Amino acid sequence: MPQTKILVEIGVRIKSIRKDKKLSQSDLANLCDFEKATMSRIESGQTNVTIFTLFKISNALNVHISELLKIKENEPGNKFVNQSDSLPEVMSKLAYEASITLKISFIDIILHKKTLNNMI
Repeated sequence: MPQTKILVEIGVRIKSIRKDKKLSQSDLANLCDFEKATMSRIESGQTNVTIFTLFKISNALNVHISELLKIKENEPGNKFVNQSDSLPEVMSKLAYEASITLKISFIDIILHKKTLNNMI
């Protein structure tokens, strides 16, 4: 699963829990000491959240951090996270996905650079 899809899924999960708790995006941002725009980017999957950020959000929502990382199991192509996974297992899988994305991006940069050098 690509990193961006993971970030979107986490954002959707945060938004769902926030709405269940009857909090506005501004309310949650204030509880986390974030700007509303930051919370909007997190919920839409437009920013790579740190563990500390997820910890602040989970505390503000009064849920365990693992609740924020639960991603739909039954979605096609989503094989990396299971309900039975512990938080360290989920974090390990997320780190693995991120490292693959980084490696692919690095290869793309190298190939792009070679293409540009050949054109010059």
